[in-house]
Amino acid sequence: MFFHDYAIQALAPHLPLSPGAIGALLETPPDRVLGDIAFPCYGLAQKWRKAPASIATELATKLDLTSPLAGATAVGPYVNLRLDRPAAGKLLLEHVLAKPDAWGGSGEGEGCTVCIDFCSPNVARPLHLGHLRSTVIGKALSRLYATLGYRVVRINFLGDWGTQFGKLIAGWKRWGDQSKVQDDPIAELVRVYVRFHAEAKTAPALEAEGRAWFKRLEAGDREARALWEWIREQSLAGFAKTLTLLDVEFDSYAGEAFYHDKNQAVVDLLEARGLLVESEGAKVVELEGMPPCLILKSDGATLYETRDIAAAMHRQATYRPARSLYVVDSGQSLHFRQVFAVIERLGEPWAGNLEHVGFGVMRVGGKRLRTRAGEVVYLDDVLAQAIALAREELELRSPGMDGAEEIARSIGVGAVIFNDLRQHRLHDIDFDPDEAISFDGETGPYVQYAHARCRNVLRRAGLAPGEVEAPADPVLAGEPEWALLSAMAAFPAAVQTAVRRNEPHVLARVLLDTAKALSRFYHDCPVLKAGEGARQARLALVAATAVTLRRGLWMLGLEAPLMRAD
Repeated sequence: MFFHDYAIQALAPHLPLSPGAIGALLETPPDRVLGDIAFPCYGLAQKWRKAPASIATELATKLDLTSPLAGATAVGPYVNLRLDRPAAGKLLLEHVLAKPDAWGGSGEGEGCTVCIDFCSPNVARPLHLGHLRSTVIGKALSRLYATLGYRVVRINFLGDWGTQFGKLIAGWKRWGDQSKVQDDPIAELVRVYVRFHAEAKTAPALEAEGRAWFKRLEAGDREARALWEWIREQSLAGFAKTLTLLDVEFDSYAGEAFYHDKNQAVVDLLEARGLLVESEGAKVVELEGMPPCLILKSDGATLYETRDIAAAMHRQATYRPARSLYVVDSGQSLHFRQVFAVIERLGEPWAGNLEHVGFGVMRVGGKRLRTRAGEVVYLDDVLAQAIALAREELELRSPGMDGAEEIARSIGVGAVIFNDLRQHRLHDIDFDPDEAISFDGETGPYVQYAHARCRNVLRRAGLAPGEVEAPADPVLAGEPEWALLSAMAAFPAAVQTAVRRNEPHVLARVLLDTAKALSRFYHDCPVLKAGEGARQARLALVAATAVTLRRGLWMLGLEAPLMRAD
């Protein structure tokens, strides 16, 4: 919360805790009558050998309070701090409106690099609904870290190597139809991929044929290489259209194939350190408390683990990241635990900087989607449906709106993104298109509409967003005004918490709270028809709310379109 810094300054001289530890303990009282900020004293009881309530009473009398803090009282085991609301409101509005493009940001990450591995689809297949979570979570984290001053390296670690490509080549040689490639090459590759797995169930020789083609590819066979390069090129072109619609960019597309000539160095290093042992013809690294990590198969082929270790070492040498995040579904938890443990056993001091940012699976109608079984909902189709439904809703609300097609795109895509990010990332999601694109409830369109409503109020007042200044003596005494100020005050801490936990839903929650508080304020507090003092203060409050919603939407990867809003 924006005002927590003042509470920390008052409490710190009297506590055996760091400012960060104090800030982590601060709470909001359940009833505003009790105060605005609460500090619990439970944790001090054992150290000071006193009851928490006694500590709270003693502490409340010692505090040297400065504006905007106006009072401190003990309520049971809590020290409750009360804010001088006019002074607090003035401080917040001045801060937001003085530097709107810096609101919620900080320089805490300056000089530090974070690598974020996200999206990372397998080539030869379109992006489907199952790719949505990694892509939108990774994009949001990229923007959140950048907001706090980090240098962000966005990596799309393509699945462009492995035995599946031998299988795809084998299938293409048997059933590929060149006449269909011109219209939709990816659809034809998917058809071949699905057919290969269907027929391999009754023709085991196909699996051996696929493995043989991959061995040829690894050995540099000219025909295999040419087919692989064509498949990869067609896939990247297909990905680009979807990623452009989602407004996602990457700094690196170095996929598994990029590390093909770097895998041997990993194997050599593991052998030199005495970590590689033979197990049933394969080469593994034994790990404590988990299954051994497979490095080479019995036929000498590399695996995902080998390539991920090579990638981690290359990224460390290239970028020197303070943190390396892998935004991959929670089903891969064991894989990343093994990879990180191998790097730790190698004695690399940066192993502790590696973090798996897992998330639950996306289901449709309770079913998990599987490409090889042909059970696919393509992401392009989902986004197109959301845009079409947004266009229909806009036509109902504002017939003939200028720029409706572009606004519908922003709202439809934003609805799909926000539907994901408003939920805890570890939870599974059963995707419901109607719920995702709803203009009511806890949705992206609801927050976008709140921003548009603020901008329309300013427009009717004849003001551009950057022309509004905080009044010298704002008149903001009402409960709806204070509720809106309080919701906005939570914004900077939400950004920091979202980064600390790698959890975008924390920020989404604050945006929803702010939009809801705006709705109540808008209903109860006239702006343009208010008296002069209240009018200026409320215009500043509306402008600061617009800044908060616009900044937050951008951090989560949504646009803030301008549209007619009552």
